Amino acid sequence: INYYATKYKQYDWRLGHSIAQSMIWRVISDEGLASEINDTGSSNTHYYITLDGKRVDKTAEWKEVQANIEKHYTKPSFNTKTYQVDLNTPYQLTDTNSVLSKYDFDKVDGVNITKKGNSVIFTITDARLTNQTIKIPYHFYADSKEGDSLYYRYEYTEDNVYYSGWQICAEFYVSDVLNGYLNLKVNGNGELNIEKESNNPSISDGNDAYTLEGAQYTVYSDEVCEHQVGVLTTDFQGKTSSLILNAGDYWIKETKAPHGYALDTTIHKVKVEAGKRNTFQALEQPQNAQIEILLEKIDSSTKEIIKNKFIFGIYENEECTKLIKELESNSKNGTILFENLRYGVYYIKELNAPKNYQISDKIVKIEINHEGVYADNIELTEQDEIYSFEFQNEKIDTPKTRR
Repeated sequence: INYYATKYKQYDWRLGHSIAQSMIWRVISDEGLASEINDTGSSNTHYYITLDGKRVDKTAEWKEVQANIEKHYTKPSFNTKTYQVDLNTPYQLTDTNSVLSKYDFDKVDGVNITKKGNSVIFTITDARLTNQTIKIPYHFYADSKEGDSLYYRYEYTEDNVYYSGWQICAEFYVSDVLNGYLNLKVNGNGELNIEKESNNPSISDGNDAYTLEGAQYTVYSDEVCEHQVGVLTTDFQGKTSSLILNAGDYWIKETKAPHGYALDTTIHKVKVEAGKRNTFQALEQPQNAQIEILLEKIDSSTKEIIKNKFIFGIYENEECTKLIKELESNSKNGTILFENLRYGVYYIKELNAPKNYQISDKIVKIEINHEGVYADNIELTEQDEIYSFEFQNEKIDTPKTRR
């Protein structure tokens, strides 16, 4: 009674002391007969003390002290239970019985314990505790005087001399040793990240049609890939950030391929080791469409196909200084077939015009990517997986001969 009235919660000292006095006298004395209680100036000899005109047993604090006394032997709601925690990751517990505040935790090596009110936060800092179950003890025990002393007022006359005052009739110690514990099972955790690169750099390196950025890998905790635990996305270098996972086996699969690369449909099994950065090396397969583009020469006036020989160059830069290939037209049908064009950007320019025609200074930019084939300022038509377009030439004006 004295502990919960005067020390457990810091009420106003007059109120706490009066509640303690009243409750204790109610237990150990007959009503107003064994001793007179006249604390704080009241003339009431009843063991319910009146404080500032109000009996203390009518206050909210009285009911609160009673409730705490009744649950004195109640232990925290998590007592004897086991909780799974991750290494170097704060784990918070809240006591729903609201008694944790009177307990103290013992020191445990490798474990940081921070208690505030009825909540406590544990952080496992020692990697050697990985995959172990640690017992965390706590106790409520007082080895010194708890609360105020109990007084009673005396008043008597002896040898015609009047005596009055206060006398200590009891000091209080909490003799109960309330012990408890909980268990922390330490999961080992590690980092999982992905680094990917092209498995055919001769196609993809230096080619703007290919990028390693934006590939998404979904991570699962089961082999059938039903329980997702995270998603990792690559940056322009093909690297992802890290996913913090409990040590163990996981399965990953690519759920979105980056531009220019084929989707990897294989499910990969990876092992995450505690306390380590675990990297999965992924190879990305560049899509190699090998597009064919057919070029036809058209007379700008008659719109008829020109079958005279002509030569075109295909370049890798807009200035047409880096020639990839030079091609001559087919003498039978007057066309050039640009074969096996992979993803990328190309520039096509006439190098030698058909006989009796002017050379064109027009440059056609063609872009091939995973979405299709595009050309600037020219219409492309697709037939039987071959893209074709027309390139027009004007005839050379021939002066008339004088007679």
